[in-house]
Amino acid sequence: MTRWRNKAKINLLKHSNESQDYKKAANEWEFSGSVTDHIVSNQICQLCEGENLRYHFEVINRVKKHNSLMVGSSCIKKFDITVYDESGEEIFGKQRDYFLKKKIDEKKQEVMLDQVRSLWKKASSYDQSLIEYYVKCYQRENAFYPEDLANLFGLMKNFDIEFAPTLYKVLLKGKSNLRSLLNMSKNDQDRVLPCLTAAQKKRFSEKKKIFEQEKIKEQKLRDTRDELNSSLQKKNKKIKMIGSAFKKHEKPSSFVDLPEYLTCSICGDYTDEWATFNPVKCRKCLDDKFSKDK
Repeated sequence: MTRWRNKAKINLLKHSNESQDYKKAANEWEFSGSVTDHIVSNQICQLCEGENLRYHFEVINRVKKHNSLMVGSSCIKKFDITVYDESGEEIFGKQRDYFLKKKIDEKKQEVMLDQVRSLWKKASSYDQSLIEYYVKCYQRENAFYPEDLANLFGLMKNFDIEFAPTLYKVLLKGKSNLRSLLNMSKNDQDRVLPCLTAAQKKRFSEKKKIFEQEKIKEQKLRDTRDELNSSLQKKNKKIKMIGSAFKKHEKPSSFVDLPEYLTCSICGDYTDEWATFNPVKCRKCLDDKFSKDK
């Protein structure tokens, strides 16, 4: 007989009506339905004296009504202590295991909500509306969104509310929730990470490496783009300076845009049939002069 079973036998017979046969004595006991979550694993099983328990399950003696023991779930299973479901039916095997796990989850949620209620009582009306929103999301998803949980823990810290992160479930389904956690500040991440399950922590760790590599690539692309923009701006500035210098030293055009009609300096007619510009002479006067000269 193993050491733990020997201790369990002694303690079971000690608190039972049956003092000789520990199997018969075990039949006197049943799970009361009460679970205590001590948050940290520092408790002892009152049956096998096993250490480092976080959860205590209360078992009561049907014969000696006032006798009860706070034990671990392992002792309930190994000694086949009677367990009834909500309808009063005795359950066994996997059905019993599932029921005990469900009781643990219910207790964790109860303690967690007590902490949230304590916060709600101290919070301002605005913060109360936020807390109510976070809880509604939790009830819908059976877990908190990472950003909501970080904000909730921030409020608890501000109002000096003691809380146990391991009681809070985090929703990491979908890329958006995981990216939300990856994009958080280190302080917010440090608050939320203890809430993750082992599987979630593994997934987060894997994605974090990829995320950091992507950030490095994005930063390199931004740096390259900034360098190109800076170089282009310098070139444009240089081109403008050259253009301004060229205009400054550009010679004035010798082309003169003359009007179509002018007044002849000899006959005084205003005509487009003029032959010389300075002095203005019309074609008729110029022809007459040419005839006289002949």
